Amino acid sequence: MITIMLMAAALQPVAMASDFTEAELKHYFRVCDRNASELMLDDADGANCSVVYEELKRRVFNGDSRALLEWWRTDKQK
Repeated sequence: MITIMLMAAALQPVAMASDFTEAELKHYFRVCDRNASELMLDDADGANCSVVYEELKRRVFNGDSRALLEWWRTDKQK
């Protein structure tokens, strides 16, 4: 229950992902990753996570999916 509430609170402002800092994008991406592995995301949460993923990939990794994947793998090991 707490995880669901945290995810809902964390993902509400995703519509403005273009205004997020790099740190915020990475934070929201981690929230999405963690919750997607523990819960079944509904359509709204899945859409929010997609927006975050695309914005993170575009802005932080210059559109490079492989670079994002490499960061994600390294980040998960921390």
